[in-house]
Amino acid sequence: MMNLKPILTVEISQNQMIVDGGKVFSAPADTNPTDFFKLLYGNLNLSYLKFFKMDLLSKLGFLSAEALLQKVTLTEQQKETLGMLIFNTSSSLETDVNFQQTIQNNNEFFPSPSIFVYTLPNIVIGEIAIKHKLYGENRLMIVEDFCLDKIMDEASSIIEANNLKHCVVGYLDFYQDNYKSHFIYLSE
Repeated sequence: MMNLKPILTVEISQNQMIVDGGKVFSAPADTNPTDFFKLLYGNLNLSYLKFFKMDLLSKLGFLSAEALLQKVTLTEQQKETLGMLIFNTSSSLETDVNFQQTIQNNNEFFPSPSIFVYTLPNIVIGEIAIKHKLYGENRLMIVEDFCLDKIMDEASSIIEANNLKHCVVGYLDFYQDNYKSHFIYLSE
């Protein structure tokens, strides 16, 4: 059985951010995801230029991790061993579809490498790790759908197998303007 306890939870979906069950940021319902992510970026007082090159899945994960990790003080030792276990359903399908649209019409053929730079779903973990200098165990796993109990069961096995003392466990998905993240910081 997992010996880590939830310390902090961040959820982002449909133009709102909830921290530990309370809404802390929202935008009007008609705000598109791109604009909402920019607003949330500003609200979190971030300064990370790579953010603007990220695809929407990576932006969602990055913002979720930022909202979580800004509220947690990590020692250098914790940074070296902090585990990140992220689960996802749609992979990078949103970005893949956007790229496909740039190459399917011969008359408007204009493939842009900037679109598919972030087409691997695990890129988001790399960006989080780089920004926070995290070196511990990390994985991104594809699951059929969001089920917190199943995700926590899977995370528990990985946490125990790797003897982790603290970990970010999360679910992250973005497809066709529907998005959801649910990140939890676990610690002894």
